[in-house]
Amino acid sequence: MSFFIGEFEYTIDNKGRVNIPAKFRKNLSPEARETFIIMQGKGGCLDVYPLDVFQQKIFSKIDQMSHSDDAERYYVSVTGANSSDSQLDSQGRIAISQKLLNYAGITKDILIIGAFNRVEMWNPERRAAYLENMKNADGEINKELLP
Repeated sequence: MSFFIGEFEYTIDNKGRVNIPAKFRKNLSPEARETFIIMQGKGGCLDVYPLDVFQQKIFSKIDQMSHSDDAERYYVSVTGANSSDSQLDSQGRIAISQKLLNYAGITKDILIIGAFNRVEMWNPERRAAYLENMKNADGEINKELLP
């Protein structure tokens, strides 16, 4: 399975492409077939899943949702419409749709963060604001997450 840790600063090119850090490309499992699924993430970032992780963690849950349940159908429809796939090119880049870049407020500079089984892509200013907001809740979050 793919595995990502660390933080990197990059720039989006004029075609909406960004380099995936070499460290992340080396940790990409063969099952991912050099393909990523890009989705709207919480806090205004982009969640970027390798194909294998997406199929295992996300698609398997979506596939079990009912098409007759209005809330589940809405979730599937909105999530599908606001996601895209991208394959690594020969220079180790993926293309991100303008719609997703707009959602994340990314125009030029981009912060790429390894979040273990996925990658988060942030507008650097939005990430700083998110971290500042979460500082107040840090004690609560840590108590809930730590064993």
